[in-house]
Amino acid sequence: MKWLDANLQPFKNENGVEIFLDENYQKGWWQSCPDFTYLYVHDKTATQTGVKNCITMLKDGDETAYFICEKKFLRCDKHGYLSYDTYLNVLEFGIDDEAIDEFDLLVDYLFEFARYMGVKFIKVSKKEDFANFYSLITPYATANESDCFILNVEKTNLYEDFLHLKLYDDDFLTFEELCFLQCRNFTLTRDNCFLKIGDDVLSVDRKTRKITFPNFVKNDGALPLLLDKENCGLIAFLSTELNLAKTLGLTVGVQIADLSQRFAFLGEQKLLVFNDVTLDENVFEILYKIKTHTTFEKYSFYCVNLVKDSLWQGYSFSHHNLNSDLQNARLCLDLEGFTFYPPSSTMAKNMGFNKRLTTLTEFALAIECKESPYKRVVATITGETASVWTLNAGEEEKRISLCKQDFISVLQNACFCNWKNEYKKPIKNLPYVWAIVLKFGENAQSFRGANDQPKTLKYFLEELFTLLK
Repeated sequence: MKWLDANLQPFKNENGVEIFLDENYQKGWWQSCPDFTYLYVHDKTATQTGVKNCITMLKDGDETAYFICEKKFLRCDKHGYLSYDTYLNVLEFGIDDEAIDEFDLLVDYLFEFARYMGVKFIKVSKKEDFANFYSLITPYATANESDCFILNVEKTNLYEDFLHLKLYDDDFLTFEELCFLQCRNFTLTRDNCFLKIGDDVLSVDRKTRKITFPNFVKNDGALPLLLDKENCGLIAFLSTELNLAKTLGLTVGVQIADLSQRFAFLGEQKLLVFNDVTLDENVFEILYKIKTHTTFEKYSFYCVNLVKDSLWQGYSFSHHNLNSDLQNARLCLDLEGFTFYPPSSTMAKNMGFNKRLTTLTEFALAIECKESPYKRVVATITGETASVWTLNAGEEEKRISLCKQDFISVLQNACFCNWKNEYKKPIKNLPYVWAIVLKFGENAQSFRGANDQPKTLKYFLEELFTLLK
C-alpha cells in the first residue's frame, strides 16, 4: 500500500465523544490549566518547531483532551528497534479531570494514528516530572526505560513509499536529502529517486547525486547538475511547477557574471534563484549584476533549508520585482547597518529629493585622477530635453540631446539624499578628486570628494556614462 492511499477516519460514539486529527498544534495546557491532574510536556523549554500532529478529543462539542506528537526516526539501533525505524514522539498531553473515563478511547486512537503513520513504536520521554501522566500511560508501555516509556505498535501499516527511506552503504545522498525528495513526492528506489508527471521524469541518482531532467529542460552549464542545497531549491520548483516549466521552457545551470549563486531562466518571463540573496550583505552587487546581464524584471526564490534529524523537509518561495528590490538595496548602500530594507524615513527622504530632481535646470560633473583621463559633463535642461556636453581627456568634445526623463532617471538612481556634501581622505600617490553640482533655478547643491566617495557614486557613474555613449 502507498502512503497516499492511506486514510485515518475520525472516531465518534453514541456518548458524544469525538476524536480526530487536528491542526491546532499549540495547546500548552500544562501551563494554562495547572489545576488539571493529568498533564504532560516532553520538554518545558522546547520551542514549537517541525511538523506536529494533534489528536483532539471532544465531549458534546467541548474539547476535553489531546495528544501532540511528531514522527521521528532512529539514527541507530535502539529500544529493540533498527536504524531508520520510525516512531511517534509524544510532545504534549492534556485532559480535563472529568474526561478521565474516556482516556482509553484517546489512547486507542493514538495507536490507530501510529499505525496510520506507519511507525514501529510510541515514545514518551521522562525528562520532566509528570508522575500522574506516567501512571496513566504505564499500563500501555511495553518497556519502562530510565529516560522514557516505549509503547510497541502492532500491525502497523507498511508503506512501499517508505521502503527505501534509509541510507545504504553506497548512498551519496544524506538522509535529510532523501527525506526532502520523499516530501516532494519522489518515488525512492534502491538506486535512484524519481518523480513522474505524465510522460516527464525528473530523477536523482543516489550513488552519484546526478540530476536527470526531462528533455524539455536545457542545461546551460558544461557539467551535469548534482543535488545539493541550492539544487534542492530547483527540485522544489520543478516538483511544484513542472507543467509551467514545460510550457514556458526552463534553462538551468545558468552563470551570471562572476556570481556564485545558481540561476535558472523560466522562459523569458522570470529568473529563478535558489538562494535568498536579499539576506546577503552584498545584495546590491548581486542584484546589480543580475540587472546588468539579464533582461528580467521578475525573479523568484525557491529555497530549501534541510533540517537535521527531521523526516519532514519543506521549502519556501517568494516572488520579487528586480527594479524595486535593486532600488531598495541601492538606497541602503550608504546607510550604516542596512543592506536591503531601508527605514521608511529614508525612503520618504529619497522620494522627496527625486521629486525635486524633476525641476533640475543644470547639472555638472568633473572627475580628475592621475591614473585615468579626466572627465567633464555639463547638462542644461529645457522643457523635455537635456542638452549634454561631455569632454574626456584625449577625446574630442561631444554634444548630445537626451530625453529629460532618461537623464533624470539616472540621477535619481544616485540616491543623493544619503550623500554628504564633502568626502575627504588623506591624499595618496594617486589623488582622486570629483565634484557634482545640481542647479534648481537660482538654487544649487554640490557634492565633492578627495580620495573618498559615497558607495553609490561608482554605480551612478557607470549608468551615466552608459547613457552618454
